[in-house]
Amino acid sequence: LYLDQRLDELRAEERMFPQPNRKEIVRPIAAPYALRFHLEPGVQASLARDRRSILLRGGSGRGWWFRTDGPDVAIEPSVHIDDGLTRRSLQVVVRGSARTDNETKIRWKLSPAGASGDPT
Repeated sequence: LYLDQRLDELRAEERMFPQPNRKEIVRPIAAPYALRFHLEPGVQASLARDRRSILLRGGSGRGWWFRTDGPDVAIEPSVHIDDGLTRRSLQVVVRGSARTDNETKIRWKLSPAGASGDPT
């Protein structure tokens, strides 16, 4: 994780590695993955036309862009459990496939809406 205070932006990179020192020889495959970012109840999420960005808005009305270089991003239902209470919420899901013989990187960031470079 990297917090850029000048841009008011949070950036991160998820990395998946092949299993080291495997004794048996296995043919490489593309293994599916899903990164899930669960949102607080009441947060609204809208997929942008670029299909790689999601606008997040909370109760304050302030918006944040979630952006990723992952191949597929979606908004899906989720649940939030707090003190035994279950509430409906949303989650941002980034899906793709990782080769079992090579490192896979998925970058993502959160930046304030209204900043230059907002998706259309």
